[in-house]
Amino acid sequence: MEERKAGVIYATVSYLIWGFTPIYWQIFSGVDSMQILAHRMFWALFVSLAMLAVTGGLLQFKNGLLDRKRLGWSVLRALLIAGNWFTYVWAIGHGKILEASLGYYLNPLVSILCGLIFLQERLNKLQWAAVGFAVVGVTLKTILVGSFPLISVLLALQFGIYGLLKKKSTEGSLAGLAIECLLLLPVSLFYLIFVEVNGSGSFLAADGLMKLMYVTTGIITVVPLFMFSKGAMRIPLTWIGFLQFIAPTMMLLFGVFLYGEDLSVYELTGFAAVWIGIVLFLFSSRKS
Repeated sequence: MEERKAGVIYATVSYLIWGFTPIYWQIFSGVDSMQILAHRMFWALFVSLAMLAVTGGLLQFKNGLLDRKRLGWSVLRALLIAGNWFTYVWAIGHGKILEASLGYYLNPLVSILCGLIFLQERLNKLQWAAVGFAVVGVTLKTILVGSFPLISVLLALQFGIYGLLKKKSTEGSLAGLAIECLLLLPVSLFYLIFVEVNGSGSFLAADGLMKLMYVTTGIITVVPLFMFSKGAMRIPLTWIGFLQFIAPTMMLLFGVFLYGEDLSVYELTGFAAVWIGIVLFLFSSRKS
């Protein structure tokens, strides 16, 4: 029971951090999105290695690299998380914000399905009712898109499968994340060198404070992913799925109350249905 409580706390903190990130990313509003993505991949490696050094996990990191079987799964996880970041950046850069937002609402349903299908997790009647409310809420949001939301589905599948693989991983959560970041280093380093050499890079031309902010992209990337991994290893994936609704709901509230975006009746009804599902699920979890 204590493990599950810790898992819920870890996962909740990760989604709270992700919920606040739209405010953080406003710092880089004038920077090319691909450069931001490359900096995240680059600095995340050094942040994760520093955290491993402090916590004494470097040996675990080394063993993970030497284990060829586990390394293959690390490659797949690295490709999934990098693909998720790239898809999100591409969607924002091409005016598909609504589809990107919907992806974060489809993602919990993917996690719940992965838990049911691949991990043989079970839901009680109240939890199935909670899933029903969540599906209604997501369906109402899908109506707003007006066509098949390919970007949304891709985002949801990428992170949903990533969460499944993290759940089944055997190396420590931070060591596994550091390995994934190391595998992404060649891509990020090549791109950052390329843009700086051709004169379109933004890092070398930035002042000292802005350079420091680029370094913090590693922190804002690693810390919530680390907390997510710790949570995913301790609680059922179906629980992870419902906690995932926290971040997009926070994004909605920031969009409406901080940035003045309009909230349609479909979205309001959809969010209400999702949160009824969350309350039901949390109540049922307390009883189980």
